Amino acid sequence: MGINLPLIPMKHAYVVSETMNGVQGMPNVRDHDFSMYFRIQGHSICMGGYENNPVLLDSVPKDFQFGLYELDWTVFETHVQGAVKLCPEFGVAGIKSTVCGPESFTPDHKPLMGPDPRIEGLFHQCGFNSAGMMLGGGCGEQMAQWIIKGR
Repeated sequence: MGINLPLIPMKHAYVVSETMNGVQGMPNVRDHDFSMYFRIQGHSICMGGYENNPVLLDSVPKDFQFGLYELDWTVFETHVQGAVKLCPEFGVAGIKSTVCGPESFTPDHKPLMGPDPRIEGLFHQCGFNSAGMMLGGGCGEQMAQWIIKGR
């Protein structure tokens, strides 16, 4: 559509632990001191973090959907250290898989939502800055109401 939005692609990574007894049904955790999170995934913990100096990408190839980058352990290791301090069992569980892909971030770290002022009928709901899991449901409901009933 030729619309440019202030979205910046950055590398974002997380790891999934091997099976850990007792984690199923536990709440997700976001720790701001260690700048990392735990998200429960069945019997495993998915752990990711937010780098102080994230790897910015100039662009993401148009055919990159579902592609991944190599996880840079020299960057990610600080998150592992924080995770082990919060949950020592995470440090001995082992890593089942790693994921490192592009994630869109906005300059003010807030999602872009609402009608586009340039194209009638076009609404945006993007740039959740890795918070889509936390914000997606409520924002989706509000966006639907906005589209149906107007502001």
